[in-house]
Amino acid sequence: MNHEGFVLRSLRHRRAATLLSALGIGLGVALVTAVDALRRESRAHFEGAALAADLVVGPKGDPLRIVLGAVFHVGEDQGTIPESRWRSLAADPRVARAVPFAFGDTYAGFRVVGTTEAAFGMEARHGTPVRLAEGTPFGPFDPEKPGYEAVLGATAAAATGLGVGDHFHAEHGLDARADLDEHEEAEWRVVGILERTGTALDRSVLVPLEAFWSMEGHDPSAGKAAGAEGEAPRQVSAVAVRVASPAFLVPLFQEIRASEDALAARPLVEVRNLFDLVGNADRLLFAVSILVVVVAAVGVLVSMVNTMNERRRDAALMRALGARRRVVAGLVVGEAAATGAAGALAGLVLGHALVAVGAARVAEWSGIPMRPALLGPADILVFAGAVALCALAGLAPAIGAYRTEVAEGLSGGR
Repeated sequence: MNHEGFVLRSLRHRRAATLLSALGIGLGVALVTAVDALRRESRAHFEGAALAADLVVGPKGDPLRIVLGAVFHVGEDQGTIPESRWRSLAADPRVARAVPFAFGDTYAGFRVVGTTEAAFGMEARHGTPVRLAEGTPFGPFDPEKPGYEAVLGATAAAATGLGVGDHFHAEHGLDARADLDEHEEAEWRVVGILERTGTALDRSVLVPLEAFWSMEGHDPSAGKAAGAEGEAPRQVSAVAVRVASPAFLVPLFQEIRASEDALAARPLVEVRNLFDLVGNADRLLFAVSILVVVVAAVGVLVSMVNTMNERRRDAALMRALGARRRVVAGLVVGEAAATGAAGALAGLVLGHALVAVGAARVAEWSGIPMRPALLGPADILVFAGAVALCALAGLAPAIGAYRTEVAEGLSGGR
C-alpha cells in the first residue's frame, strides 16, 4: 500500500474521531473566515463612503461625530452652522462642489435629509455616483405652489413600500424609538427612487432644502427670505465639500478650522481614527477566532494520543515490513495534516456560505454590503495555518511511533 493509501485507510478506520476533529477545525476556520470578511468589508465600506467627500463642514465640536452624522447618519444632531457658511463654500473657487445637509426629521425610522439638486451630482462612495433607479430628481421648491417632493434611497423605498407617486408625512425628530410628532402641514410626494449604493444614502429620504426649511419648527426664519429683518439666519447641519484640486485641501481645512462658526473634518482621517479606536476589540475578536482553531488542533492531538496503542501496532507492523522510522512518523503527521486540510476546506466553504447567506441581513442591520470572494490571500493563509497547526499537533504521536520498537509494538507492550 502506498503512503497516501495508508493515511486514507487510517482516517477511514477512525472515521468518528476524524469527523469530530475535522468538524472542530471546520467550525474554527468558518469563524475566522466570517470575522475576517466582516472586518475587511466594513473597513472598505467606511473608507469608500468617506472618500466621497474631501471635507465635511459642521458646527464646532467633535470632528468624528460630525463625520458619523453627516456621512453615515449615525448619532444625534450635533447642531447647525449658518446658511451663509454653505453659500460661501459653494462660491469659493477652490471648491468644486458643496452639498448642504439638514437633519431633523424621520420617516419610518429613516432620516429625512434636506439638500439641494447638487446631491444628485455627487458620489455616494468612491467610484459610485448617485443615480436614479426610477423617477426624477426633486425640482426647485416654490413656497407659492402646493406640494413637497422627495426622493427615496433604495433601502428606504423597499422597507416602506413607497413607490413613485406615493405620499407620506414625516415625523419631527431623529429618535425613531420616541413618540414623534407628525408634520401634518407637509405631505411629501415620492418623485424618484435612487439606485442602491451600499451607503447611508440607501436609508435616506432626500427632500429640497428650501422645503425642509419651510416646515414648522425647523428654522427660526420658517421659510422666509434669508436675512429678512428680525429673522435669525437659516441653518444647515453640515456641508460635504469636494475641492477643485488636492492642493486646496489643507489650506481650506485649516482656514475653516480657524473660524469661529464652523469646524472642518476630513472624513477618511476620522474613519481611520475610528478604526484605530476600535482596533483592540477588533483584534480581540479575531484572536478568539484563531483560538478556536488552536483548540480544535489540540482536539486532533488528543484524538491521536487516545489511539496511541493501536498506532504503535501499526507502526511496528510497517517497520517489520521494511518501512523506515521517519516514514512511519511522517505518515502519522500526514494523517493529522489531512484531518486539518479536510476541516479547513469545509470551514472555508462554510464561512463564505454564511457570509453569502447572511449578506442581506448584515446589510439591512448595519448598512455594510458584504462582497465575499471565492478565494483570497487571507483564505489561503487560514487554510495553510490550520493544516500546519494540525501537523504540529501530530508531532507528539509521530515521535511515539518513531520510537516504537518492532518487538514491543507487535507484543502490545507499552
